[in-house]
Amino acid sequence: MAEFPIEEQTADLVLITSGRHNTIRQWFGEVGLVLPEPTIIDAHLGYASRLYRREGCEAGDWQGLILQSAPPRQVRSGLMFPVEGDRWLVTLNGGDGDFPPTDEEGFLEFARNLRTPDLYQAIRDAEPVSSIRGFRGTENRQQHLEKIRKWPEGLLVMGDAACAFNPIYGQGMTTAALEAAALNRVLSEVCASAASAMLA
Repeated sequence: MAEFPIEEQTADLVLITSGRHNTIRQWFGEVGLVLPEPTIIDAHLGYASRLYRREGCEAGDWQGLILQSAPPRQVRSGLMFPVEGDRWLVTLNGGDGDFPPTDEEGFLEFARNLRTPDLYQAIRDAEPVSSIRGFRGTENRQQHLEKIRKWPEGLLVMGDAACAFNPIYGQGMTTAALEAAALNRVLSEVCASAASAMLA
């Protein structure tokens, strides 16, 4: 692994956007700040995804397919959507620790046991064009940064580093985009105000 030189830089504003698996607790501890314990809500949801070539899929003229779970009896779900390159993206989900496998046989068997056989029938003879990728760390995690009284001046924590959502719904990306837009608005107002003051 390549090693990069460490450089110290000064800045008026520092953003921490290092995702849900960050080292903020360690960094804060090194300067004497205690980060409160986060609130964690975990449905023990995991998913696995893979791409298939559309040609050969028994999907007819589908625009997409969503098979919802029906807890507590059925905690499995699946979806299938067309993506670029004339491919289908297939994602299998399992709640309460019933995670979809990432091996060929297990992935198909999991799909076969969804609420209806439609997704399984569409992919059972289709050509995979990617490996199967699984993800298990889907808990919702809120850092209670507002409880730190001596907050470092010029420091902001944003995105999943501040509040991480189950990534399967895209809420984290939406929240991060809204935060970025709000920061841009505030910084634009500050810069405009500073420029006006200099010209006055």
